[in-house]
Amino acid sequence: MFAAVAITEEQRLRTLKIDFLLLAGLSAIAALPASRLPRYRPEEIPAPDQPEGAAS
Repeated sequence: MFAAVAITEEQRLRTLKIDFLLLAGLSAIAALPASRLPRYRPEEIPAPDQPEGAAS
């Protein structure tokens, strides 16, 4: 009985490590397209109540 519990515990830990590794890889892959987004400065984005051509 105790051997089965030990094996199950080891398998759960191994699966948890693999899951975290997969999530970390997915996060890294998702960060690549996000790094290609344009870099806007706050003054380049018009306020919602201002028309696009209006100066502040």
